[in-house]
Amino acid sequence: MRGPLPPAGTLAIGALLKQGFHGLMVSPLVHKFSFSDDMMAGLATLCGEQGAPIISHNGWRPGANTLDYVQLAKKFPRTNFILEHMGAHPADAEATEACASLDNLFLETSLGTHLHVAETVKKAGASKVIFGSEFPLSHPALEMKKVYLLPITDGEREQILGGNIRGLLCLD
Repeated sequence: MRGPLPPAGTLAIGALLKQGFHGLMVSPLVHKFSFSDDMMAGLATLCGEQGAPIISHNGWRPGANTLDYVQLAKKFPRTNFILEHMGAHPADAEATEACASLDNLFLETSLGTHLHVAETVKKAGASKVIFGSEFPLSHPALEMKKVYLLPITDGEREQILGGNIRGLLCLD
């Protein structure tokens, strides 16, 4: 669906958020839409109003890459956006730079390289990085090891391993 989000769709998502859902995952690579589609504008507006972050994969397809997701985050500064896997593999410098410059963009660690996670924490801060495991594709212990090997404080580690996502999902 490329047009505006139908009112029934917006109402359904709004109702789910009011029933206890805390965020919205979108997948342009699976569902063949672009981050610039009108329906994404409707979803981003709704999520911003409800305080629910949007999380997504990205790829190299036009309309579904890092820069397209960054543009969406820029257009909707009241909405928080999480980019899975630190952006595109193996190290997405565009994702790190955008994360450092935008208050509402966060990077999730799963399948990212240790070096990319470390560089992102160094440039953007631990408050912009969210632990992810990508289980069962990757093992949670392996993904956690990357975080434990970072040269950061225990407080920063706690932010990455749970504090940041609890804050974004309003769980504290």
